[in-house]
Amino acid sequence: MVTIRFRLLLLVAALSLGLPAGAQLHRGARTVVRGGLLEKPDSLKGRRDSLRLAGLVRQIDSIAAAEYAAVCDRLRAAFPGCTLTTDVMVGFPGEDEDEFEQSLQFVQRIGFFKAHIFAYSRRPGTPAAKAPDQVPQKIKAARARRMATACDAERDRQLAALIGSTAEVLLETRNADGLLEGYTPTYVPVYCRTTAQPGDSITCRLTAFHDGACTGEQLV
Repeated sequence: MVTIRFRLLLLVAALSLGLPAGAQLHRGARTVVRGGLLEKPDSLKGRRDSLRLAGLVRQIDSIAAAEYAAVCDRLRAAFPGCTLTTDVMVGFPGEDEDEFEQSLQFVQRIGFFKAHIFAYSRRPGTPAAKAPDQVPQKIKAARARRMATACDAERDRQLAALIGSTAEVLLETRNADGLLEGYTPTYVPVYCRTTAQPGDSITCRLTAFHDGACTGEQLV
């Protein structure tokens, strides 16, 4: 099992996962998980009942992939329907094809709702810039495309499963087409034509999805 080094950032609803350090997660709280422990920063931002999981390969904090997956499983058990998002870097010096395949399989196993995929690029003055076994640019680009394709397929699978369901949507902004964009309690973006205003909360039936978001019809 590949070892993943990561930092978890979670924006969660009110729940307790029974994790170490007496962790209590509160609505609107941004909580940092390091090696299975939870720490709460001074400032609390946002209102969304969602989970944001940011994972970066070869960070200082490290944990076995199996333990990482177990944390995700526990989050889903405590907060059904939650969405997990991540950042994935490919092509770090020394990454061979086998390591990339393990990372790809791991990302598919977790089932992220959204992922920002990027290829490693050298930064002057960093140890990695001087590391041997730099991955050629063409290979990095190809791996980034493969990872993005897999993540997009998983996102679409999750969106398709929501079609026909109803959800509360917190409206945030109006786009150029006059549609209001908002988010469900599990941080799924929804576009809806409505007379409601940004800041309002409405109930929608999710009717379709496209380009990472659902279309909804307001229920009166």
